[in-house]
Formats: sequence, C-alpha cells, structure tokens
Amino acid sequence: MKNSGYSYGSALLLNLLLAACSDQPATQIATEIFTEKPWQESLSVEGEVSAAEKTQLLIPGEGWETRLITEIVAEGSLVKKDQLIARFDAPNSRLELTQAEFDLLRKELAEQDLQSTEVKSQAELNADQSKVSADLLLSERYAGAEQALFSKNRILDAIQDQTFLNNKQRFLNWKSTQVSTRRQANEAVLKSQVETIETNANRQKKSLAALELRAPHDGVLKLTESWTGNKPQVGMTTMPGSEFGVLPKLDKLLASFKVPEARATGLKTGLPLTLRLAGSGQEVKLQITKISTTASTQNTQSPVKYIELEAAIDDASVNQFQIRPGQAVRATIHLIDLHKAHSIPNIALIEQNGQYFADIQEGKQVKRVAVQPGRRGNARSEILSGLNESASVILLPQGGSKKTKDNTEKDES
Repeated sequence: MKNSGYSYGSALLLNLLLAACSDQPATQIATEIFTEKPWQESLSVEGEVSAAEKTQLLIPGEGWETRLITEIVAEGSLVKKDQLIARFDAPNSRLELTQAEFDLLRKELAEQDLQSTEVKSQAELNADQSKVSADLLLSERYAGAEQALFSKNRILDAIQDQTFLNNKQRFLNWKSTQVSTRRQANEAVLKSQVETIETNANRQKKSLAALELRAPHDGVLKLTESWTGNKPQVGMTTMPGSEFGVLPKLDKLLASFKVPEARATGLKTGLPLTLRLAGSGQEVKLQITKISTTASTQNTQSPVKYIELEAAIDDASVNQFQIRPGQAVRATIHLIDLHKAHSIPNIALIEQNGQYFADIQEGKQVKRVAVQPGRRGNARSEILSGLNESASVILLPQGGSKKTKDNTEKDES
C-alpha cells in the first residue's frame, strides 16, 4: 500500500542521501522551513464489492440421501428470481423407491393370498358344519324314537353320535372364530409392514421432488467452499442441507476492504475515499461507513491482523456503473486533505518523557524547542504551537531523541 505521505517521506530521504553523497561539507544539516502549506495523506487499499444482505443457499432435500450435482450455473453469474441455479440427481433414492414399490406389490399379493386363504378355510368349515348339522339332525331323530322299533345297540350308537356331533359342532364354531382372528392378526402385521414401506416410499418421492435449486431473488451467485476447500461442481456428491453458496441481494451494496492493523492509523468513519472499479476504471466518491472494532488474522499461516472497513455504495452509482457483488475494486482513502496546515515530518518530531520536541537551526546553532502536536498522520504531524513561522526544522535530530512507538512502526512500514 502507498500514500502520498510516504511518497513525500521517500523523496525527503532521497534528498538526504544525495546530500550525504555529494561534495558538500559533512556539517550541512537537512532542514525544512516551517510554514503553512497543503497537507495531503492517503492510503491505497484493495477489496471487493459485497452485499449488505445475502441469502444462504442450501442443498435441497432432507435426511441422509446423497445428491449428485448434474448441472450448475457458473459462479459470478447474475441470476433472476426463480431461475435454476443447480440440478441434482439422487440415484440411491431412485433405487430405494423402486424397491419400495416392488415391496408394496408383494404386500398387496400377500393380502390377496390372506383373503383367498380365509375364503377357502371358511368354505371348508361351512361344509363341515353343514355335514355335522345334518348328522346331528339324524342323530336326534334316532335318539327320540321308540325303543321297540330299534335295537338297543342302535339306540346307544345314536345317543353316542349325538354327543360327538355336538362337541364337533362347538369345535367347528371355535375354529371359524379362530380363522377370523388369525386373519385379522395377519392383516394387522401386513398393514404395519405396508405403512413402513409407504413411509419410506413417500420419503424417497419427496427426496426426488427436491432435485432443483432455484434463486429466491435476484442476485449474483457465489459458491461456498467445503471444509476440504472445494467448491460445488458437476459430478460432486453432496448431502441435503449442506451449504451450496450465497446469493447477495443487489439493493444494498458495499465496498469491503481489509487493512493491516499497522497501517490503520487515522482510519475513522466518515473519511472520504475514491473507489476505482476494476476493468472499467470508473471512479465513485464514497465515505467509510463502518470500521471493525477489533483486528483479526485471516488464516493460521500468517499472524498479521487486519482491520475490516466498509463503504456503502449509493443506488445511483450501482445502476450507472452496473456494480455487482464480487467485483474487484481499489480505493484511495483520503486520510488528510488540508489546503493549509503547519506540519513537520514525523522523523523530525522527538518524544521525551511524554513531551514532544523539535530541533531548529538558528544560524550555526541547533536549538531544541517544545512543541504541541495536533493531528497525526502516517508521514507528518500537525504542530499547534512551539514553532515560529519560517523556522528551519532539522529533519534528522541527533542525540537524545526518541520517536513514538506508533511512528516508529509507520516508518518501518
């Protein structure tokens, strides 16, 4: 990153080096005349356009049935509401649905077999009951006859047959009841099995009905990386409910930037910035609208911490320049832009015990005077009092000087 303050400091150091390498006497000291003059400092940053609101896109479906991506819209594409974003296939669901439909046919045949078995058993029982009833009538007829008409043995056989037939009739009635009870029990088991199969079939049908992902609103598609670092692509197997991507809304766009914490001095909301769009080179005037309160690292490989900042983009600019989320941008943040200011380079400012001083040259003498700094920049500091107009400020004070910690870090940067 570069700014105008750094450019000024670089030019100043170059002059000092040239002076040191020239044939001029070694006693010559580099100075700057303290006077009112323009003071500009800026910071160049790179970032991208993002959306204030975005919709999370998930793989459609429920359960653990896997999805196979068969079609997908290219990342960065502008999609309209209800437009197809991705299409999936579920081979396992299709196989399980086919198996479930086959099992339902088998259960239907089993139910028909139960009904035919019951009809057959009931018909046999009815035939037996009819025969027993006929034999029982005949037995009752002989049992009530005159003993003189029949022999004693024949009468005893009739009485014995009547008792047997009564018992057999009761047994057949009980067996008829058991046939019905057994049929009801088998039907209950069969019904439970059918319900389980139908539940699975309905789940697979529901899974196969959710094989398309459509845009909930207008936006620019941005795919999400998985924990392996891979983005969705054709042929990849995914799980229902997993993250597929995000669809930023186009009504509120932001320019987002990340600035190293060491170079974030002076950043605040309201600062103007000039946004340059990648590709077209168009420029948009914006203001910083949000700055993160804490700095954070971007990954585990680098300890450098960054401050995140945002600048809202007005709707007129979005429509005029066709700005879209994900578009790369560069910005120049105008940290300081004063037409007239009394300032000196930070390298000329001395800190001792919490107080600030500057060395000035008066003729052949060097004098150290206390100064009161005001606004601080990356390259220069405003001086509110302590220095007279046209004072010759020594740029590289010698001995007993100590720059502030912040400025030391800035100079090293």
